[in-house]
Amino acid sequence: MRSWLRVGVKLSSRHCASYHSVTEGKPTLQAIARRKTLAKGAAYHRERGLVSAVIFDGALSQQNDKCRFSTSSLVYLRDDEISSHYKSMGHNLFMSTVFIMHISNSLKMRAEISEEPVLPRTVNFDASGRINNLRFIRAPSGAKLKLNCPIVFLGAKDCLGIQKGGLFKGFYKYLPLFCPPELLPPIIEVNISNLDVGGQFLAEDIKLSVDIHPDFDPKSPICEIINQA
Repeated sequence: MRSWLRVGVKLSSRHCASYHSVTEGKPTLQAIARRKTLAKGAAYHRERGLVSAVIFDGALSQQNDKCRFSTSSLVYLRDDEISSHYKSMGHNLFMSTVFIMHISNSLKMRAEISEEPVLPRTVNFDASGRINNLRFIRAPSGAKLKLNCPIVFLGAKDCLGIQKGGLFKGFYKYLPLFCPPELLPPIIEVNISNLDVGGQFLAEDIKLSVDIHPDFDPKSPICEIINQA
C-alpha cells in the first residue's frame, strides 16, 4: 500500500566507510584540559581565543540499556579552529561528524594527555552569533549509540493531499537512531509529494543502512496529511 513512499538519506562518503578505524579520515580538534575550580572564568579565556566545552561519556550500558553520563571532562577549544569547522561544514554535517580531540595541558607545549573520538551534541551561541560553548559525547570506534538525526520534509509544493486542501502535520523534528556514530546521517529526507489526504509516512518506511536502526516503534507515524474539513 505504501510501496510508492520514498525516503532519501543524505550520507557523505565517510558514512559509507567502515567504522573500525579510530583516526583515519577524521578531522581533529586541539583542546586544553581545564580544572573544575578555576579562578579565571570562561570570559577571561574567551578573550584569549578559547571556547569552553564539556565531554560526556555517551557509551551505551549493556546492563541497563541507558547512556552513562557520570564521567565528564572539561576542556577549552580554540575559537578559530572550532568556528572554522562549523562554518565550513554547516550545522547538520558538523553535528554528525566524529572529531579526534587531542587534549593537552597547553596548546603551546603540545604535551598531549589523551586523544579521544568525540561527537558534537549541542552548540550554543552568544548574542553576537559566536560559538559560546559546546557539548560532546565520547564516540569510541565500533560503539552503537542512541542519537538524534534531524528530519527534513520535501515535496510540499507537489504534495497531492495538500493540493486537495489537506494540511501537513509532522510528528517528529528528529528521528532517534541506534547506530555507530561514524554512520550517523547529517539529515534524513522524507519526500511527501505522493502523500494523499489521510496518508501517513511511518518509521518503517524509512530505508536506512543495515547498521542504522530507528529507536522507536516502526509503526509510529512520522507525518501525515490531515483533512481540514
